[in-house]
Amino acid sequence: MRVWWVLLAVLLLGCSDAADPAPSGDAALVAQGKAVHTREACNFCHNPEGTAPSYRGSEVELEDGRRVARDEAYFRRAILDPRAEVVAGYANNMPDYRARLSEEDIDALVAYLLTLR
Repeated sequence: MRVWWVLLAVLLLGCSDAADPAPSGDAALVAQGKAVHTREACNFCHNPEGTAPSYRGSEVELEDGRRVARDEAYFRRAILDPRAEVVAGYANNMPDYRARLSEEDIDALVAYLLTLR
């Protein structure tokens, strides 16, 4: 009889929603950012063999010789005004996403990019 209770408890615990919690706000934002990244085909240029810089590293060198932190503010500037700070060694050909992305999409994309550093 005791075995049945143990089996029933295991079965019930295995089927509960508690084992699969909903993603936190940050995780949901990052997932949304990954979807924006895919939808906008960012990885077409931003890849190891691409024509645009990778997202890796904590700093980036600009064509004017300055080094800036690859942080939230940098990614936001790069998305909204890509010609303001051009990365050394890369052509200045990234489009301006100001009219293409909502503020929510930009926040999500930045959150995702920060996970790739």
